[in-house]
Amino acid sequence: MKHNVILIIVLFSFILSCKRENTFIDRNLYKAKLLVDTYPDSALIILDSINGMGLTKFQNNEYILLKLIAKDKLGTDISLDTTVFNISKDFRKNDDIENAVLSLYYSAKIHQELKNTDSAMKYLLEAEKLSEDLSNYSLRGNIQGFMAVILLDQFLRKEAEEKLEKAIYYFQKSNDYDGEITTYLLLGNYHFYENNVDSAYIFYNRGLKMAEDIGDSVRIAKIEQNLGVLYRIEGNSKKARMYFLSALNRLIDEDEKAKIYLNLAQLYFEVNSNDSAIFYLKQSVNLQSHLTDLSLKAETYRFLVTLNENNRNYSSALDYHKKYVDVLDEIYDKELNNTVYELEKKYDYEHMQNKIILYEARKKGYILYSVLILLCISSVTLVYIIKYYRNKQTVLRTEKENLEAHNQILQLKELANSFDKNKKTFRNVLLHQFDIFRKVAFLDKLLRGNDKQGQILLKAFNEIVYKQDTLNWDMLYVTMNTLHNGFFDKIRSDYPQLDESEFKICCLIYERFSSSEIAIIMQTSIHSVHMKTTSIRKKLGIQSFGNIPEFFDKRYS
Repeated sequence: MKHNVILIIVLFSFILSCKRENTFIDRNLYKAKLLVDTYPDSALIILDSINGMGLTKFQNNEYILLKLIAKDKLGTDISLDTTVFNISKDFRKNDDIENAVLSLYYSAKIHQELKNTDSAMKYLLEAEKLSEDLSNYSLRGNIQGFMAVILLDQFLRKEAEEKLEKAIYYFQKSNDYDGEITTYLLLGNYHFYENNVDSAYIFYNRGLKMAEDIGDSVRIAKIEQNLGVLYRIEGNSKKARMYFLSALNRLIDEDEKAKIYLNLAQLYFEVNSNDSAIFYLKQSVNLQSHLTDLSLKAETYRFLVTLNENNRNYSSALDYHKKYVDVLDEIYDKELNNTVYELEKKYDYEHMQNKIILYEARKKGYILYSVLILLCISSVTLVYIIKYYRNKQTVLRTEKENLEAHNQILQLKELANSFDKNKKTFRNVLLHQFDIFRKVAFLDKLLRGNDKQGQILLKAFNEIVYKQDTLNWDMLYVTMNTLHNGFFDKIRSDYPQLDESEFKICCLIYERFSSSEIAIIMQTSIHSVHMKTTSIRKKLGIQSFGNIPEFFDKRYS
């Protein structure tokens, strides 16, 4: 009897503790639901406090959904939270239609992150249909807006416009100002792409007025920046400048400030105010020194190349072109890493799905078929990675060849700039004989064509510079001797160990030609010039890095 009483007390205590635990879980799930939209970090802390407790199936489904929403609001990666795919049906069974729609909406988000656009749209269409009787118009507006973004990415702009108009209707019904402003911005962008400038102005200004009414400085700045770009393209530089400067004063984010400085530089460049363009470009570059937006850096350096070439500052243009190529290299590496990461994320999801397939197949005796499926997936993934890597290498090789060609062309232009027709010097005689101005003119025409890249550009450079009349060195030696009282005959006589190419380089060094200039004249690389120069010093008995012109001046003075 005594033992029975103790057993009843223990059972009663256990039931009571379970009830208290369930009450605690329900209370925290409710708190998290209230906080998730406005304070997602606090919602996550509350959800973590019930992690590992004995959640019922319904509680666990709500926990999965709320945690996913909080992570998404905080900008955390959600692509591996694929358990949400299976909970929509459970919510529907319990007549919880709103959570069923939310789980479909976030399933679509995950598929979009995994680049499964078709699957994302499939979930959104299901969410759209299921939400027809919902009074949560804000959620319905988000579904329409999400569908519009996917359709815009697929260039189905008319269909996207219809979805955006529906989104506006739902956001207005729910007084969701954030959603309405974002949609006006998207509609403005849509009409901008369609060259419907008047409509773009209308939607941008609607969004701007609403953002000003609620004091949303971030969205005000974003819309003002878009209006600035629109006015700049339309040729209204005064209004464009007004909107850019207004947006600049509102912004805190340095990435966005750097973009506006770049837009201002382009604006001033288009109205031939190069000093102002350079000022704003420098502002943009200064901000970008510690930022991670590689596309913005690449666009800035590309513009700096154009600006400096326009000012005939070829040396700076070359430096910025090198930086531009370095950033492109970073972008390609990052894209490769992201692609591999995306493939890994897809593989993790597919691996989980394949486990289920394999289990079912084993029960039915189809294990061999399942293994073949897994092998095919692995093979396709491997082939994709190899193909992507090879394509990247090809692009990088082409870009490096392009840089080499531009480098040589810029050096040739600088060589031409050193010509002075009023002075009879060896340099001027050589450049005249080299026919440098005609060659530079041909190369300028080649670059303006803007259709040659890499090896083709290098080949065209060699055709123009080297496949025509070569230098008459005998005549050049006569000129050198005339200008320097037989100086070079003495060198040839006193140092017969110098071969012909070394003697030519020796003469050019004495005439103060740089290594890059010698490389162009001798049709060789700068590295080869340095190697030859080292050999010349050894044959002349000069110390490493010794000055060759000074050596000859002392010997023959």
